[in-house]
Amino acid sequence: MDVEIDLPYILVNGRRFKGDVRRIEDLRPVLMEPVSEEGDAYYMFRDVKPVHETLRYDITVIPARNLGKEFIKTMGHYHDGSYPELYGVLRGEALFILQRRAGRDDVLDDLVLIRAGEGDIIRIPPYYGHVTVNISRKTLVLENIVCRKCKSIYEPYIRMRGAAVYVTVDGILRNNRYNYIPEIREEKPERGNVLGLSKLDLLKLCPT
Repeated sequence: MDVEIDLPYILVNGRRFKGDVRRIEDLRPVLMEPVSEEGDAYYMFRDVKPVHETLRYDITVIPARNLGKEFIKTMGHYHDGSYPELYGVLRGEALFILQRRAGRDDVLDDLVLIRAGEGDIIRIPPYYGHVTVNISRKTLVLENIVCRKCKSIYEPYIRMRGAAVYVTVDGILRNNRYNYIPEIREEKPERGNVLGLSKLDLLKLCPT
């Protein structure tokens, strides 16, 4: 698939799409420390390629920068049900932070870090919240497929001021607003691309 970046637009196989913009001001509630910067943080392009009537294929573009000491990241969200999600890295390098709550926003029973580069697939399991961090000095371009019925729930990340850890120039730092964080697990991504997966695999994104 041919993707050209011309922000705030992208061209996908020659078709032009304008993205929804997440601004730095939107991210302030989930940042480790206050920042004075303003402007565009990253761009989300919805439904850029037909996959199946029950699924939505998106592209997210995250230009490299720091916000305070943190590497730029997505807002973070949970899903409103038992929906998994698939991500693929088209360009750049990312760190995915996956976390699962144990009945309360401030208590987790699993915390997973996945480092991924171009040609990697990341599977977000049901009931896991997730944040993506651009850990390189290059623009990060992601693809993802999710069930159309799935809704993103951002409020728990806002209440907790972000994920359980912050990814910073000083390393990975704990978010002390969480009362319990388990030992961090690290997993490796799969190799491949999400559009190369079987139809049966993709349809598992919409559990009945």
